Amino acid sequence: MLSESQSVVTDHDRFVARLWQIYDLYRTLAMNRKYYGLRLEQVRKRDRRLQFALAAGTSSGLAGWLANAAGWGTGLWTILTGAAILAGVLVPVLDYASKIERYSKLHADYSMLCAQLQRVVAEIEARRTITEDMEATVNRAQLRFSDLSVEDDPAPDEELLRACQAAVNREIPVDRLWLPFRPQMAPHAA
Repeated sequence: MLSESQSVVTDHDRFVARLWQIYDLYRTLAMNRKYYGLRLEQVRKRDRRLQFALAAGTSSGLAGWLANAAGWGTGLWTILTGAAILAGVLVPVLDYASKIERYSKLHADYSMLCAQLQRVVAEIEARRTITEDMEATVNRAQLRFSDLSVEDDPAPDEELLRACQAAVNREIPVDRLWLPFRPQMAPHAA
């Protein structure tokens, strides 16, 4: 006989718990895909601005030199040259190229894992069960997720993360994920 503090964990309870693990992983992967996609976009924009400043300053250098030699454009040439020098100093310091590469890889990997889990979630809803193949796919995704999490931003942009999480909550609301109907428990004999 079970005391009141003891509980019975049924196969149904284990199945539902595993579903929630899969759904949590799926939604986390979706959030990370969005986050690293947006981070990649941000860094690319910053890099383009910096490269533009560098290109504008260096390519205008000859025109500025000629304008300066002719006696007009001294101030403009000084500003453009200063911007080019500053951009040239900032390029290696900010190292946008390695950030773009890192964010591209993280975005691609999280996108791939998210797509795999999206297929599993759709299959779960259609079949109303978790097959061995689905379980194997989820286990591989969990391992890869663990590997990728080491490469995550050490200090993520919290505001961007909240925005990504809100987007996932709208796109994949938990109340739309399939869960089995809980069977009635038979009362325990006293």
